[in-house]
Amino acid sequence: MKKSILSVLIISLILLLAFPIPAFAAETGDVIPSYEKFENTNVVDDLTSAGVDLDAFKTKDEVALITFQEFAYSYYGSNMGDFGLYVYIYNPSAKAILTDSKSSITIAVSYDEDGKPNDYEKFNLKVCSRSTGEYSNLFYKFRVVDHISAEGSTIKQRVSKTSSERRYDVSEFELDFGNNTIEAFGVGGTFKFSGYAAGYGKDGETDTSTLSCEVTDLETVTLDVHPTYYRTGVYDSGTAHPDDNHRYQINSVYFSVDNRLLEEYGKLQKIKAEWWEYNTSPILVTDNTSVYNALLSWVGVNIGNYNSSVPYSLMFGTSNQSGSKRAYYGYNIQTDSEGGNSDIVTVSERISLLSWLFLSNTEDLSVSSDEVNNYYKTYQGSGETIPGTNYSSDLFVNAADENRTAGYNVVDIDSDDLFDLISYDETHTWWDKFIDFGFSIPDTGESYKNVKPIEKITLSQLSRDNETVSKSILVNENDLDELRSFVSTETLKNKTVFIFRFAVSDYYTFEANYVRDNNAGKLIDSTVYLAEQTAFLDFDIIQLTFNADGVYTVIPVVASPIDVISGIDPPPESVFEEALDKAKDWLEALWEKIQELWDKLTAALGSFKENWWKYGLLALALIVGICAIPYIFRFIIWLIKLPFEALENTYKKKR
Repeated sequence: MKKSILSVLIISLILLLAFPIPAFAAETGDVIPSYEKFENTNVVDDLTSAGVDLDAFKTKDEVALITFQEFAYSYYGSNMGDFGLYVYIYNPSAKAILTDSKSSITIAVSYDEDGKPNDYEKFNLKVCSRSTGEYSNLFYKFRVVDHISAEGSTIKQRVSKTSSERRYDVSEFELDFGNNTIEAFGVGGTFKFSGYAAGYGKDGETDTSTLSCEVTDLETVTLDVHPTYYRTGVYDSGTAHPDDNHRYQINSVYFSVDNRLLEEYGKLQKIKAEWWEYNTSPILVTDNTSVYNALLSWVGVNIGNYNSSVPYSLMFGTSNQSGSKRAYYGYNIQTDSEGGNSDIVTVSERISLLSWLFLSNTEDLSVSSDEVNNYYKTYQGSGETIPGTNYSSDLFVNAADENRTAGYNVVDIDSDDLFDLISYDETHTWWDKFIDFGFSIPDTGESYKNVKPIEKITLSQLSRDNETVSKSILVNENDLDELRSFVSTETLKNKTVFIFRFAVSDYYTFEANYVRDNNAGKLIDSTVYLAEQTAFLDFDIIQLTFNADGVYTVIPVVASPIDVISGIDPPPESVFEEALDKAKDWLEALWEKIQELWDKLTAALGSFKENWWKYGLLALALIVGICAIPYIFRFIIWLIKLPFEALENTYKKKR
């Protein structure tokens, strides 16, 4: 695909460098800058006036960059106000690209001493014009929206430092088709512009254009990125508030890299990625169909503290003090001071608007990642969105975990930056554990030291049982089948699979201590719990850095953004409760065996009522047999010892 795009580009650039720029630049005394006039020209007019055969593109079935166009670069710095970069794109699907969109283009922003790009950034694309009529939505014209990069300068400032040549290394562009669908398309081209368009050169050289462009290949790597996660055992019941179950969550993605790149450029040393990070609002899960159906009509509705029409009242993280209930979270709760239930005193955090609601039919009361993803992508809420995304602010709050950043994040993580996850047991005594958890002690001993943020995943690592593999590579058990399939497929393609552990966040769950049916006026004994986690929206890998004995090579990435948001697990079962469950299961199994044996006896001896004497004789025989066991063992031992004692006696007589 890269080769064909560049061949189109070379032909198109020869034509498009003859754009009618002089007509705009030569005008004087015009209050409208020429770049604004250029932005307002129609994309079809631009292409046809440059001699591009639009009908020839109709035979192509792939999105393509027709040209990357530099506009109005001037010999004089004082005349650089018109400067801009423009992108012309062919869109064969004719799907509308959002005007107010998150479409972007990725361009190199810095270079090493050898002139090789060593850092890339994404720049927004502003829709200037789209084709209509017979070419409806097939052709788009964008302006590259410049910004100050991390190294401290804009595109215009960087290219102005060299008078002989302006270089732009472009790896990909991403188009926003709406419905939270952003797709990436590879370019893989280095554009080197020299000379000036007519009207922008030296004095006396304004009538003719000397502008030219050389286009060469730029190596890129295309990634198919998949999300996964891992949750540790409970860390600390006192990290946030009473009765919570806090666990660390390792958020990861995995992908494959062609072995040729590893052989040529060395090991994978760094990964640069970006995302929008937000905590979720409380997620409600129940296995009670009546509760779920009754609350479903109230999803997305702000009920305030209490609404008598809402059929249920819920509290989470409650504690009893002097006979009064105090809740951390409460939904539709009317406290004593509000004229409600006299034994409910305070609610620390009110849930006025319930946005996440799931009915779980699984044995462990979990909700899969697919269910969670489908939910927030189809949720219809208040219409307001969380900053930087198209997702509802009902579902996400503009906040992040402690020591993390809400909103936009960009990282360049080194594989040598190991991290630790210290367990509760390493920082607390047995007395602390008893005070915090009482007899309801969950698994608190799970620690991880020197965790690699970037790690190869091989088939041999995945060959053991799911629980062992999950804990060794820190991947959720439910994702292992898909991961095994991916590693198997990519290995046959001569590729190596890597997992990228890019963030550690908090995961909280709260079991409902109070579920009241307001219509019947009674408490419901049913499983209802809340969960809170972190979402990483529009996660996108920008570049990979390879290291061959200290020689670093940065390869830009072509990959569509994905959302990394995980499934939901209920509060972990305590060790004590788990032991009771195991004992219960063992006793039930033992009772089944006893019943099976009794059935066999009745089949052999007849009914107990009619043949009680047979059962009595059998019981007597068993008692005699049990009593005789020590004597039988002694007799067997005597028989074994007898020949050896005979040999010993014979030997003594000879002496």
